[in-house]
Amino acid sequence: MAEVSIADYAHQYGFSEQIVRKAARQGVLPARKASGVWLIDDGEQLRPQRSRPLAQRMAAALLSMIDGSDALRVSLRPTERHRLDARLHALRHDEHAADVFITWFRPRVLQRPLMLFVQPADMADLRSDDRLVLGGVSDPRAEISAPDFLEAHVAEQDMDTLRREFLLRESVSPNVALHVEADRPPATLPLSTLLLDLATDGGPRERARLAQLLRGTNE
Repeated sequence: MAEVSIADYAHQYGFSEQIVRKAARQGVLPARKASGVWLIDDGEQLRPQRSRPLAQRMAAALLSMIDGSDALRVSLRPTERHRLDARLHALRHDEHAADVFITWFRPRVLQRPLMLFVQPADMADLRSDDRLVLGGVSDPRAEISAPDFLEAHVAEQDMDTLRREFLLRESVSPNVALHVEADRPPATLPLSTLLLDLATDGGPRERARLAQLLRGTNE
């Protein structure tokens, strides 16, 4: 690994020079001074900032990149694209990736699903209903065993009918979590939506799987 200047390190990892200099001064980023100039090992990674959510268009572009699409990324300015690339790379390799993800996408994570109860005898039929798309802990990609609990996405226009057909009701002990969407969700949820579901659930299994799925996405 080579030692680089603050400017070179900032460009390589997509941070501002001010952030890198402050991290070096505070010892957050291992660095040394030589002839009054900060030198940083370019193999050392400054952990992504978790202090606030991403701006809406940056968040949308990053989620799109997680899904393997550059459609929103290309609309950004070159400096924004570089910063976003660096953020995604750092996120995939951060040991606290779930914490970072939850903070960056907090507005979406705070959108809680509708918590309901269905009679256990009707659970299998509800799970197989084609108006629902499995998400969160019920998505096979989550690899979380929860046979007595159902998490899914559903179009708003289908909710009233589902409530009547399955006698869905609010309960202090819900066994169904429904993410209600304006339009019908696709047959298989985008990976980014699954990650957001797991972040919303927030349990240790969900957070661990979120991090694993992030690491498994293509560089």
